[in-house]
Amino acid sequence: MDGIICGYCDQEAVSLKDRYWYIAKKKYPLYVHNSCGVKLVSHGENIWTYHRLGKDKTAHAEYLESLIEDVHYEQTKLSI
Repeated sequence: MDGIICGYCDQEAVSLKDRYWYIAKKKYPLYVHNSCGVKLVSHGENIWTYHRLGKDKTAHAEYLESLIEDVHYEQTKLSI
């Protein structure tokens, strides 16, 4: 998996430029597209809720991807 999954629109963001950045003492890239983050802030939504959703969805997608790789490895090992 090359990027993160947006917590708002469920689409994948590939680069850090596409992500919404929370700016405080440090800059934090959130698990939300920049355009989605702007929409959420303008509507007064809690951006951290969607950040957590995106983080969980990304972790789950990475877990599923690793399972598929493990199954593929076991199948090729058995076929040899």
